[in-house]
Amino acid sequence: MSGIVGSYDIRGSGLVKKLTTEAIDDDAITLAKMAGGTDGNIISYDASGDPVAVATGSDGQVLTSAGAGAVCAMEGVTLGGKVGQIVYSQSVSPSEISTTSSTLSSMGITVAITCAATSSRVYLRWSSGQSNAGSGQECMSEFYRDTTRLGAQGYGMWNIFRSTFSPASASWMDSPSSTSELTYSVYFKSSDNTNRFYGVYSTSYYQLTAIEILG
Repeated sequence: MSGIVGSYDIRGSGLVKKLTTEAIDDDAITLAKMAGGTDGNIISYDASGDPVAVATGSDGQVLTSAGAGAVCAMEGVTLGGKVGQIVYSQSVSPSEISTTSSTLSSMGITVAITCAATSSRVYLRWSSGQSNAGSGQECMSEFYRDTTRLGAQGYGMWNIFRSTFSPASASWMDSPSSTSELTYSVYFKSSDNTNRFYGVYSTSYYQLTAIEILG
């Protein structure tokens, strides 16, 4: 048995060769001699120090550590605080949108957005040219998500005009906890049933923007 590198054990009626490190040439174990796997698998080690295949992830996932003694895994990337998408509705020199009602009603301006995850938040921004035909009268507008009022009186947007055109803007951070399509809109009202409030003044502008902030 000279010339054969390794050691031998007597088992049963024959000799069983035990390979040593010196007996294996570098790069001698080919892919064909390894266990079959799936394209995208990664070989790691389990808590016992034995080789283990990490399951193939999906497109866009990354390899993350689960700490010492635990097999790593393919997981989605957390993008907290990043902008996911922006949707908006705007017009320059639009037709006026006005009301004399003291009850909140929709201006008819909406944006629809579908969040990527329930942890996402939606940042709302509204701006327009507004006016009030009644001197000293209060006028109010607020954000709605579908039919849900997002601000009680004293929140949202309060604007006081003296029969003059004025730019107005407001913002709101909403946490809808939903991956269904959401429709955001602006509601408005006058402080009484006599004086007219122009939520969007004629030959002015408006813009309603919804920005998804990834959680």
